[in-house]
Amino acid sequence: MVFTTMSSKHTLTVKEKLRLIESFKTGCSRKDLADKYKVNISTVSRILKNQGKFEASRTGQENIMRKRFKPGHYDMVNKAVTTWFKDLRSKNAVITGPMICERANQFAISMKIDNFEANDGWLQRWKKNQNITFRKICGEKAAADYGAAGVWTKSTLPNLIKNLSPDQVYNADEAGLFYKALPTGTYASKGESVFGGKISKLRLTLLFLCNSDGSDKHVYVIGKANNPHCCRGKTMPIKYYGQPNAWMTTSIWIEILNNFDKILKKNIVLFVDNASCHKIPNEVIFKHIKIHYLPPNTTSLIQPLDQGIIKNFKVQYRSCLIRKQLLALEGGMSSENFSKRITVLQALKMIKRAWWLVTPTVIKNCFKKAGFINHEEETNVLEDCETIDLPPIPEKEFSSIIDCDDNLECYGDLTESDILKEIGWVNGDKIPDHIDERVDDSDCAVDPLPSRTEAIKAYNIFKNYCESNNLDFDFEKMEDALLKLKTESLIQKKISDFFSTHE
Repeated sequence: MVFTTMSSKHTLTVKEKLRLIESFKTGCSRKDLADKYKVNISTVSRILKNQGKFEASRTGQENIMRKRFKPGHYDMVNKAVTTWFKDLRSKNAVITGPMICERANQFAISMKIDNFEANDGWLQRWKKNQNITFRKICGEKAAADYGAAGVWTKSTLPNLIKNLSPDQVYNADEAGLFYKALPTGTYASKGESVFGGKISKLRLTLLFLCNSDGSDKHVYVIGKANNPHCCRGKTMPIKYYGQPNAWMTTSIWIEILNNFDKILKKNIVLFVDNASCHKIPNEVIFKHIKIHYLPPNTTSLIQPLDQGIIKNFKVQYRSCLIRKQLLALEGGMSSENFSKRITVLQALKMIKRAWWLVTPTVIKNCFKKAGFINHEEETNVLEDCETIDLPPIPEKEFSSIIDCDDNLECYGDLTESDILKEIGWVNGDKIPDHIDERVDDSDCAVDPLPSRTEAIKAYNIFKNYCESNNLDFDFEKMEDALLKLKTESLIQKKISDFFSTHE
């Protein structure tokens, strides 16, 4: 019997391993792959078992000519430096070798890692592993790059969405929202004194996620409090996250995508900007989501959500808020008191409704405007926005309140604590993973809860008003709900409550 052995050990690069994985997916057997790449069948099996790790390297900037993903002795320092580097480069910061070494030494001190020195040898290894090269700086200021946007939409985009249906092409983007902001001006008689106030700067960050035909859309909210006082014991109408600055972070981003990935029943491509919080670590694998990053300095031109979808949402939200204000004013409440009574929970409900009111037509038109769909005719996306009926408001006044939060930051510079938390550093001093629930409780100046008797009186008045004005409501359902509350309050009593404790 003749035994065949490998003449010498052959180690594949990551790039070769990726090609091997692609060949296996097209039907090539393990034996054929072993022969083609001159490795053992066991090696092929091991590569296929870890294909998720290798495929993840496509979305990052790691050097795929490397032969191994071998963690170094100071791997956590390297991860921290990489996270810091990507965060600064996403803001077009100028970073030099000495700056990288100094930051690495600072991370090592914070992590209490002894005997680490970020010398030139370490820097060269780190740059090679992360596929980082030196580039000469151009003198021109970064601005919207019309040329790059045009090339990308005509040459790159068609290949990325080829063979995909419109419901498989998604875009995600954040926007800040002053959720209490109301008009600060008023009409008044000549000579009449008016007293106004400043726009409320209490903010939320919203993540919008939708596909190109508008058949699937989601919105997620980030506030400063982990568990706002007004929401305790209540069912959240939409998914809510807490972060001290109400900013998007990598950990929140990954959690959102992981949950979204679980409910998907088809493969999709997701286009996002290159913000540092959108970068996915190699070890995070999605089953149905493939992320593509838009070219730098082009998002204002080619990101669908920026072409009018978010603005349409804000029109809907402000319209809903102003309508509630009108009802409150007619009920005798001042504008100041009304603003104080807009809680995070109420804002979440209005956000949910406003996002629902953004129609598929609006979404499709904005994807078309961004170059994701062939232009057939020019459309005005704001004309498709079905706003809630309001008394006529001059366009200039309404636009000023819609645009008041356009420049809100939705993510910021990562602190050292943020970076260590993002990379999962748990040794040494533990980084707090909770958020003080008292944060942002200042918005909860609400009226005392009415009693059941008061609710019934108010219901009878409301019912009488509606019936006298031919307004149709399901009063039977409302009465059943009131009766159910009464029944539940009786059931909750223990049988012993009806007997005397005295002998």
